[in-house]
Amino acid sequence: MTARALSALAALLPLLSGGCATPGAEVTGSPLVGQPVDVVGEELGGRAVRVSGATGQVRVVDVWATWCEACGEELAALARLQGDDGRRGLAVYALSIDEDRAQVAAYVAGLPAAAAVGILWDQGGARNAERLPLERLPTTLVVDRDGLIRHVHQGFGPGSAARLAAEVEALLGPAPVSSPVAPLPAVPPPAGPGRP
Repeated sequence: MTARALSALAALLPLLSGGCATPGAEVTGSPLVGQPVDVVGEELGGRAVRVSGATGQVRVVDVWATWCEACGEELAALARLQGDDGRRGLAVYALSIDEDRAQVAAYVAGLPAAAAVGILWDQGGARNAERLPLERLPTTLVVDRDGLIRHVHQGFGPGSAARLAAEVEALLGPAPVSSPVAPLPAVPPPAGPGRP
């Protein structure tokens, strides 16, 4: 076993012992807040994606696994969030740390809502283990347009979806308001005989 693999395994041990947060349990805060996002994964087709490359967008990065019940609930909420705010500059990524890519593909095929988010895979969490100290799943990072992590959530429960939506809304800024068309200025009638 390589040193990198051992390091990744050591970083994931808390997940193996504590695992998935039970639905309803959520912890906020992290030393990652204020740090640049540095998350890498592969699309299920194999193309590498670096989340920091989505410059200028607000990003939500959800670290999850197929065996985590709360993760499935959060994926549906994140898909709704992407649908609501994608046009305003939101990009949602769901990074699976499962060992088997085919298992992830089969799982998301059964979740139609998952098509709305960018599904990424990091086999066993090895590529991101050193950068993301995970203690429980799901772990969700909310990233501003400058690429800095502004909020970190571990777990998903009542109120989590509303809290995420409020954080994203604050980072996106106010929705553009369509202003009514201003009336054209009145044009005086042309001067002519009998008209002043």
